[in-house]
Amino acid sequence: MIDRLIQLGKWVAILLIGFFAISFLAFGSTGGGAGAGTGVISHWFGASFHIWPDAANDTSGSLRIEGNTSPRFMLWGHTCPHYTELRIEWEMFHRVPNQGEATLDLEQLTIVAGNQTSSLDKDSLSKLLRMSPANPRDAEYVGALLRFIYSARDGTLPPPQHHLIELPTTLSGNMQHFASGTAVSPIQLLWIISWFGYGIRRLFSHRSGSSPVVSEA
Repeated sequence: MIDRLIQLGKWVAILLIGFFAISFLAFGSTGGGAGAGTGVISHWFGASFHIWPDAANDTSGSLRIEGNTSPRFMLWGHTCPHYTELRIEWEMFHRVPNQGEATLDLEQLTIVAGNQTSSLDKDSLSKLLRMSPANPRDAEYVGALLRFIYSARDGTLPPPQHHLIELPTTLSGNMQHFASGTAVSPIQLLWIISWFGYGIRRLFSHRSGSSPVVSEA
């Protein structure tokens, strides 16, 4: 019995030593906030945009969009989830300054601003930001913003990473995209599976090799 406990202790010790050694060696390659692993992971992103006028009647200002997801089990966290709700803040300068905030429901495709709810489309978004659909520059900005919002809904934004992400869109902007939680990297998961498989094989081989021999009378 004592021998079995000693063997079990050695097995667990080697498992933990190997796990933490791999964690130390692989830390630089996984990157903080990238979610490169398997586990319970949540995501957050924040994108900032700046609108610069080209002509006298063009709108100028800034926008901020944020989204997050609740923790959930994921086989691979280094991916963009399907965001269901976003928060948008803006400060625009045109004939009349306009600033505010609203919630974007990506499941119902609605904009909730205070007590008012409207459809999430070009017309409603233009009205919310007081950008004129008749102005080609304003219409171009609104279309690019709407495509970005739909990308968050469809899970096609750039995957999470530690560094700032420059957005190649009509809008001048960048975003941060982070993943956080408890996750195991692929090499750590491979080590755990391999060592458990080795332990189970040794256990069954030990049992089969220690079967009592029945002597003939």
